[in-house]
Amino acid sequence: AQNGYRGGALRSRDFPEGIDLNHPSVRLGNALGEFACFVFQVCLDLGIFVTIEHLATAYSWRTALGQQLQAKPNVHFHLVNMCNFPEPNRPLTRKPTRLLSTKPWLRFIPHECQGNHAHASHLSGRRAADAAAYSSSFAQAIADAYAICDLGLSTATPPTTPQQLP
Repeated sequence: AQNGYRGGALRSRDFPEGIDLNHPSVRLGNALGEFACFVFQVCLDLGIFVTIEHLATAYSWRTALGQQLQAKPNVHFHLVNMCNFPEPNRPLTRKPTRLLSTKPWLRFIPHECQGNHAHASHLSGRRAADAAAYSSSFAQAIADAYAICDLGLSTATPPTTPQQLP
């Protein structure tokens, strides 16, 4: 089943671009993936910071375009576990996530699960949608890494407002 729905899988390890390339969901997913890769390439060419985030196990990383982007110079691949970025009143899920980025400093955000907490069981519906949203602590970790590495600020005093940036 595809994400618990009838009709079978749309993609597989052997067919990351899609088993049935004419299936509407496959065509839409491929078009969105191609657009994301196009935007990433434009930003890379112009020296603009950009990141693509997707589930670590997603077949998109195995597509021809995904493989081409990963092989480019000055492109960095980071694996993070979203359980490192808790949010109040939200289930704590491991959600291994890959970040493909033009900046190496994302390696400074916490990435490995420390194993000192319990993870929620498989989520679906509203709980899955809530868990998929970025937490404010994930956004803060990215901002802190940027401030420390690209702006040269001390780890002891990361900026908390735009006015504190140099």
